[in-house]
Amino acid sequence: HEDYLSKQYTHLGLDEAYQFLLKQYEELDGRVRSADPVLRHFLRTRLMSNPSPGWLKELFVDPNPQGRELLIRIIKDPDTGKEKQETRVFLPAKLDDNPDKGFVEQYKFKLLGKPAHMRARYLYGDWNSMEGGFFENDYNSQVHAVEPFKIPRDWPKFRAMDWGFKTYGTTGWLALDPDENLILFYEFNFKLMKDSECADRHIDIERRFGFWNDRERRSRLTGVADTQLWEKRGDSGKSKAEVFSSKGIFWQPADKADMARGAERIVERLRDYDKETLPGLMVFKNCKKTLEMLSGIQVDENDSTVPDKNSDLKHWFDMLRYGCTRASRGRGSIVMEMHAFDQEDREDEQERPSTKGRSFGYGY
Repeated sequence: HEDYLSKQYTHLGLDEAYQFLLKQYEELDGRVRSADPVLRHFLRTRLMSNPSPGWLKELFVDPNPQGRELLIRIIKDPDTGKEKQETRVFLPAKLDDNPDKGFVEQYKFKLLGKPAHMRARYLYGDWNSMEGGFFENDYNSQVHAVEPFKIPRDWPKFRAMDWGFKTYGTTGWLALDPDENLILFYEFNFKLMKDSECADRHIDIERRFGFWNDRERRSRLTGVADTQLWEKRGDSGKSKAEVFSSKGIFWQPADKADMARGAERIVERLRDYDKETLPGLMVFKNCKKTLEMLSGIQVDENDSTVPDKNSDLKHWFDMLRYGCTRASRGRGSIVMEMHAFDQEDREDEQERPSTKGRSFGYGY
């Protein structure tokens, strides 16, 4: 790219832009300039690329994965105080968008014969998929990532948490449908947050969902968490579990003895689907970090039976494996207090049909 740095351009176009480094893109984009009073209004940079994790995804896709929204960045001159807008937009396109249906069919069969990470990227438009992913042969973003829908009030719900302070921690809220399919419908990611502040955020979230009992000042749900929540540290002498409990958020120690078995439980649920049934594990599309983990976490270099133990995404893996392990005991084992109006309507709720064979996006 150094050969282009001494010139100026009114248009920059990069094909397979993910193969460029961010530094190279910034250097080249800096040369899109003109002193011409007319041409300076037509300066454009266009990046074309297949999906791939990295700077391109972070800059253009992550702010709005659905795309087609103008993203505006305000740049201010510290000397004059003047401001200018810099705009960018992500325009997603998939193979099926090609009007040449003969080409679509031919290329689709070509891609179906390729490794899972290539199918995920080129056929399904998955920006998180990486070669060597632990779940690459089992996770399908077209099947397991679903649009949010209204969770019926009587479906058993619970929490799962993996604690973090200097690194990210995460809590997921999950539900089991009548066929024991597990749905992750919300995630809360936190970092550098004290236990009391984190507990307060959990209260805010559960109050918003209607899971909080204001009269008794406690959650209507239970949850499983990393066992370090019960370690006593700091001047207070209290464990994090005790701090949460004092605020009405209750936890039980997660079963974390066997990481490989936890990974197997996730895989079993990912594989549990066909044309007639919903998958055993579904994740709402708003749970972005969990979906990124399923697409991108690598195989551990020293143990092929588990994901990378040093991955930045491991917290979301641990949260999900705790949830899958808890769900393996069945709907009847999950304690959930119901609202008074839920109890009154329960007889009507029991008339709902099974979810077998129903399409994504269902709800009540």
